[in-house]
Amino acid sequence: MSVPRPLTAHSRVDMQDAEERAFWCGFFGATEDELQAAVVQVGPFVASLDDYFESAGTRAA
Repeated sequence: MSVPRPLTAHSRVDMQDAEERAFWCGFFGATEDELQAAVVQVGPFVASLDDYFESAGTRAA
């Protein structure tokens, strides 16, 4: 999988990579459609997505 590198505030989700999408869907507890909608709304940066899913209350516990 292409994700297990150190995450930084500038880490991005590569929506073109199926394995990476699957990883982030699991990480955020989201479907691919939910992840895609979040990326469209707040961008592909992991920190922004984390804030989005936290505030939306959709992130898995």
